[in-house]
Amino acid sequence: MKLKIIFLILIALLTRLMFLNFVPTGITNDELHFILNAKSVYYTFTDISGKWNPLSLSTIPNEASSELTFLILAPLVGPLPINLFTARLPFVLFNLVSILLIYLISNKIFNPKISFYITLVTLLNPWNIFVSRTSFDAPIALFFYLLTFYLLIKLKKWYLLIAVVPALFAFYTYIGTKVIFLPFMLICTIYSYWYISSKKYFWPYLSFILSCTAIFVFFIYSIKHQPIGNRLTELTDPNSQQIINQVDIERNQTIDTPIKSLFSNRYTYYFFKFSQKYLNSFSPNVLFLNGDPTYLVSLWKHGYFYIIDFALIILGLCYLYNRSKSTFYLFVALLLISPLPEAVRVDIIPAYAFHSVLQFPLLSILTGLGIVALIKISKYYIPVISLIYLISFVNFINTYLFQYPLYQPEGFNFSRQIVSSYLMRLPINTSAYVITSEPESLFRNYLFYSNSYQKNQTATIQQQYSTNNRQDFSINNLHFAKSFNNLSPNDTVISAVEISPSQYTNQPKRTIYRLASNTQLYEIYNDQVCQNQFSDTRYFPYFSELNVAILPTNQFCNLYIK
Repeated sequence: MKLKIIFLILIALLTRLMFLNFVPTGITNDELHFILNAKSVYYTFTDISGKWNPLSLSTIPNEASSELTFLILAPLVGPLPINLFTARLPFVLFNLVSILLIYLISNKIFNPKISFYITLVTLLNPWNIFVSRTSFDAPIALFFYLLTFYLLIKLKKWYLLIAVVPALFAFYTYIGTKVIFLPFMLICTIYSYWYISSKKYFWPYLSFILSCTAIFVFFIYSIKHQPIGNRLTELTDPNSQQIINQVDIERNQTIDTPIKSLFSNRYTYYFFKFSQKYLNSFSPNVLFLNGDPTYLVSLWKHGYFYIIDFALIILGLCYLYNRSKSTFYLFVALLLISPLPEAVRVDIIPAYAFHSVLQFPLLSILTGLGIVALIKISKYYIPVISLIYLISFVNFINTYLFQYPLYQPEGFNFSRQIVSSYLMRLPINTSAYVITSEPESLFRNYLFYSNSYQKNQTATIQQQYSTNNRQDFSINNLHFAKSFNNLSPNDTVISAVEISPSQYTNQPKRTIYRLASNTQLYEIYNDQVCQNQFSDTRYFPYFSELNVAILPTNQFCNLYIK
């Protein structure tokens, strides 16, 4: 058994730490939000703008996502220099501990042999590998949900109330899963009381549910008395303005009949949209083929599970039903509530990988049970399943490591890393101006890649947030804004292609292209970094050359500045 555990640990570390410093090839706005604000909490116990306290149990104004995530990340991110590796390392750790909890839960509900196969499948699961190598908050909330459930089935008597602590963190570390908080806690409590404790400890279980209800009620009260983040407006209902607008369009495109209002109203439209997003959460296209339509957490060429998992999940459900009907009903109930966070959102492009985060560990467990069921039929299935899984895993790694960085580099804003790297290579005391429609985002990218967000800079940065309404930012003679007045012809300017300043139209320029594409993203005027070190010949970088931070300037220019 010890050798098996060592084997699992090696797989976990290899798949999650390998090339973590440059795959994914950059960092998204949401990830920067978590990392920089966690760093700020470590330095000043407030957010990067200095307007929020992590103990307020409220979201950061204008940047709403979650409430306690930054406080949890602060001791993990704060002491380290920030770069792509250190920004992702805490999330790798959370993922590994979550898988450990899946092992412990499976061990408690089933047995060690079954839990081994479940853990192995979970470690190799594409969703787990992909998400663990990013810096988003949903997997942190998932960890606390799993921990709460484990404590409910593990603890006895009044010790059960210890589970209230992770339940509190589960609620306040991801805004999306707030919708399923009470249903999840109620389902898990009923299962634990009825089947694990054999109807003992009624009052401790009841006290736990009342405590969770109090957490939810306090949240409802607080959002009516505190400034709330704009992401709460992403939740929709039949009275939402977007629903009303869509119904008006639909009625204008419908011939007048006596039943027009009966079938074309905000309730029928809302039910249709809700059902569409809810059922798509279980779509084979999303789960097994292409993933989400959003490029933030989707390969587009690979699902969140392997194709063989489709059959194994069905087999696992059948095996679970025959083995333990109570546990079967537990899984079905949890699976039924898992799509709710996405189904009630107003966003047009869904992100099931985050919003339906609960379904992925559940389906992974069912996949592991499917393998166990096959082995029970015949041990000769072991080499067959092992070979299919090996081929599937290698195909996923090939897609993720060697294809995804080239066909979807802007999923993680690779070009912004190039801009930041260029600015870092400018001669000392050189002034430069970055013109972009998202000055705050480029500014944060530079802070991140240059590791410039230090304690002695916090007051200056907070001052900029309090005075310029997020329109322009400056640091180390570098300026970021949507436009600049009185630019000199000799100034070094980096501009997004769509808003290049007219006074530079006829001047020589360098160009930053979208990786592996002819699409121009940024133009550089009065280049002071590459000069004669660039090449007109464009070619795909070698895999190691995606690690922009370590490239010598001549190599950087030859690859990325044209």
